Amino acid sequence: MRFERIELSNAGRMSDLTELFRTGSVIDDPVAMLSHFAKWFGRRRQADFFVSVSKRGLRDGEFKITRRIIGGPATRSGDPPNPWRDWNRLDTHSGGLIGELLSREELQVLSALDASDDPILGDDLAGMRTAIAIPTFDGGKALNWAISFFRDEMPRDQEFAESAMLDINMLGMATRNLVSRREAERLNGELTAQFERIAGIQRALLPQRLPKIPGLELATSYLTSNEAGGDYYDFFEAPGGRWGILIADVAGHGAAAATVMAMLRGILHCYEQEDFSPSRVMEYANEKLLETNLPGTFITAFFAVYDPEVGALEFARCGHNPP
Repeated sequence: MRFERIELSNAGRMSDLTELFRTGSVIDDPVAMLSHFAKWFGRRRQADFFVSVSKRGLRDGEFKITRRIIGGPATRSGDPPNPWRDWNRLDTHSGGLIGELLSREELQVLSALDASDDPILGDDLAGMRTAIAIPTFDGGKALNWAISFFRDEMPRDQEFAESAMLDINMLGMATRNLVSRREAERLNGELTAQFERIAGIQRALLPQRLPKIPGLELATSYLTSNEAGGDYYDFFEAPGGRWGILIADVAGHGAAAATVMAMLRGILHCYEQEDFSPSRVMEYANEKLLETNLPGTFITAFFAVYDPEVGALEFARCGHNPP
């Protein structure tokens, strides 16, 4: 195998780019991501004034200024703004130069600018002569904008405009992915906490102590899980010194199965009929569950009645494996 590596004329710039993306690949915060790449953009073309704008979730013609930086993003010091956290505290605007720019969902380059009387940006635009407004798209719509202002003439070549459009939109997609990831992690954390609470409640519904039944030695095993389910066992003191013993399993997993398991427990503990035969108890439970009209739900169960006086065990098996 033979080859020659070609040394690029701008090797230093490529080295900087490599490091930029290497360090950026470990960033998991959208605000930090914006700050990280803003330094690179500033090195390429430092703006004298920069604003970022969003109209996400607002009515037509309305927008919020999410960043407003004299000297451009690369000169920002202190804690960077966090529009995702502070969205509800940001003022909602309409009209002015920004409103005019947002009316056209395309990159726009302005020259001969004189907008110091702008009702929104006001004196910050004093002395600004040129600007470039770059939309970032989400779901096919220009929901966010990056607008850079300059005191002097800015490059007007096509390559500069294309590069700026590509840079801003790629950064927009990267930050959007991070926002979605954080939201997914937050929701997953909430769901996990709910499942853990449900699983804890389910375990609390199981017998906390085994009854002492003459002639029997009892042992149970229940493998706990952070995810709730429909596994259930229980003991019931019956008339005449007898004992009911139940092993059941609700189809499925999660909160739905745990809820049905709790329903079955409530039904059985409310059983007050004289006939405590396994078949009648299971018929009663089945009747009550059918009354709830739960679609697509079923329970398998093994219910036995043990009589210590005669040492007899009678059972009913409802689709459940023999114990």
